[in-house]
Amino acid sequence: MIGLGLGTWTAWNIFNSISKEVEGLRFDIPWINLIIIILITLFFALLSSFWPAKQASKIYPAEALRHE
Repeated sequence: MIGLGLGTWTAWNIFNSISKEVEGLRFDIPWINLIIIILITLFFALLSSFWPAKQASKIYPAEALRHE
């Protein structure tokens, strides 16, 4: 969420700089594209954390501590 906010803020600042020289520009945020990118990122983040967690859940804590 911080990245989205900072990216939008940066884009807004760039837009303001360009719109002073060019007339008729509009600042639009592509909401559908952003939602798709967020969902894909969330899916792969959960997938990449699920696999190691599943493997770690099969190891007994005492055995994991013994092999430090």
